[in-house]
Amino acid sequence: METEQTAGPDIREIIRELSDKQIIHPDSKLMHQMNGTTEGRVYILMVDEAPRYVLKLEEAEYMSVVARFLNDYAGSPLLPKLYYLAPDHSFIVYAFIPGTTGDERGPKKEWLPKLTVDLLNHYLKVEQTDSSLVWDDHTLDGLDFAKNEIGSLLPAADYELVHAIARKLLVRREGRTLYALHGDCGVHNFVFRDEQLVGVIDPTPMAGPLLYDFVFAFVSSPDDLTMDTLLPAFELLDHEPLEREELVWEVVVGLYYRIGVCLLHHPHDLPAYMEAWNYWKALVRE
Repeated sequence: METEQTAGPDIREIIRELSDKQIIHPDSKLMHQMNGTTEGRVYILMVDEAPRYVLKLEEAEYMSVVARFLNDYAGSPLLPKLYYLAPDHSFIVYAFIPGTTGDERGPKKEWLPKLTVDLLNHYLKVEQTDSSLVWDDHTLDGLDFAKNEIGSLLPAADYELVHAIARKLLVRREGRTLYALHGDCGVHNFVFRDEQLVGVIDPTPMAGPLLYDFVFAFVSSPDDLTMDTLLPAFELLDHEPLEREELVWEVVVGLYYRIGVCLLHHPHDLPAYMEAWNYWKALVRE
């Protein structure tokens, strides 16, 4: 953790400059540096002993697309307000959303519909001429990663099933509308307060099909991975018509990949994911 006394002078100078320009409150002070997984530096600024702003320094191209994402979707009640993008795109300042991430969340049957209505349905179509957001469908590469992590935990036939489904999905996705996505739309980036979803942070903006973020969010936690949880939220999604079979396929592919991630980062979630895997595999075979 980095305090105001030990932080480098560049951070203190940035805070003074932002204050002088009246971009942030004149009494803003450095609270601490967050310990996150991002490659850049993230600082929390407080006013009257309460966190008020997030100051994030990162590679300029990334900061530029993040600022654009927050601006384009400023109408979403779940995204933090963007206050400033540095002229050289080296940092941004946005509102701090009070709450917690991780396990202190409410039921998925409540937060997935809210995410759908308050964020995903705000997504904008990406024009073919827009080169700032790129969609490279690495589905097959992702499945190979998951297979290596899963090893003998699941039979080889399960990988072959998912691989065959993924190839069918690649064909069906051709020509489908792309949207400007959050790109890392999982519970680790969801802010909850009193078990209610109140914010979504840390986008990794990219172009992609709308279902990418929706399914990513659904499988990002091991709880309530059932059709009864999925369908009410999906029915709220502003999505082009989709057969139930294809929706099941999307979840199966996303879930297989998620099991690989689980083994790497959250092995304690494995029993619940394994139960969900058997459930969704059975739906494929119906």
